[in-house]
Amino acid sequence: IKLTKQGIIVPLELLPKQTIQGDVLTAAGGKRCRIIYMENSLKGGHGIVRFAKRGSVDVCVKTSHTTYYNSVSEAIIQWLANYLLSSSAISGAAPCIYDIFQYAVEVRFSMEYIKGVSAFQKVLDSTTPDVTFLQILAQTSLILGFLEETLHLDHRDLKADNIWIRDTPINYAL
Repeated sequence: IKLTKQGIIVPLELLPKQTIQGDVLTAAGGKRCRIIYMENSLKGGHGIVRFAKRGSVDVCVKTSHTTYYNSVSEAIIQWLANYLLSSSAISGAAPCIYDIFQYAVEVRFSMEYIKGVSAFQKVLDSTTPDVTFLQILAQTSLILGFLEETLHLDHRDLKADNIWIRDTPINYAL
């Protein structure tokens, strides 16, 4: 693995390979897991996030629109973000990455499925949209500020549809 100005370079022969049946095989040929694709969920500028099953676990798989876009850098940054945030008691702010693998000539990665809605939808559905917007803005600023300090990450595609709000119950204790 090599880090360059263009991104992270990983020789493709090191990546696990996915078969047409969905099995993800290690570089040594052993079965790592099976990923079965369900449906497309979100289309973005750099790819498609697809719902899938990894064994019995719900996951999302990021695939690219084109073979020119390599998902390895994005997957490694996602993994680092999840690791750093979780180890700093900000768990749940970035999805967990399970696999980085190659299907044909395309690099894909599987990640934790997050049940929730976009920030835009959360604000629209709120009874107090101004308060909800400020809460999302404050939490997003905290997370991105932390990632900028630790990873020197500059998120250049930040918009309401790129922020996914995890659907979690709120428990208040007095």
